[in-house]
Amino acid sequence: MRNSLDRQYPTEHWAAIGELRVRYLDWGGDGEPVTMMQGPSSSARRYELVASHLGHKCCLFADDARGHGQTTQAMDGYDWQTLATDGVGLMDHLGVSRVAVFGHSWGATVALNVAARFPDRLAAPGRIVGVDAAGRAIPRCRVRWIPETVHDIGYHKPGELAQVTDEFLSGLG
Repeated sequence: MRNSLDRQYPTEHWAAIGELRVRYLDWGGDGEPVTMMQGPSSSARRYELVASHLGHKCCLFADDARGHGQTTQAMDGYDWQTLATDGVGLMDHLGVSRVAVFGHSWGATVALNVAARFPDRLAAPGRIVGVDAAGRAIPRCRVRWIPETVHDIGYHKPGELAQVTDEFLSGLG
């Protein structure tokens, strides 16, 4: 695991993920790895306040998503499958096999896609947090943030998430 760092000042790094040059921030930490996905018109810097509250419990990192912040302004690839694949690509770059996923707004829908499309990459079933996720894309699944832990507390127990995966994916259109 990476060394603990000062949570107020993450280190900036770059990764080649597919055709992208991805900027990501790493707050370090010795706990469970957590990837944080931002909403539209935002960047990884969005999570500096969150990192200050979670840094002592988690190993935190966040990227500027495709077309956001300092990451490559790609002409395409803004579908949910590709965005989820980009997130898993960063995990691969970091050598992290399983994570808890935190997402805000558009990033929450990307996080849910990571969970639905790559369930073996979650730290444990239900290790996902979504804040202000797009309601139409998530017909029956609701997750929310609890500062002390990162886990699913929505309508579905962690084991039930797989039962709604097909419904979730079909609802994305």
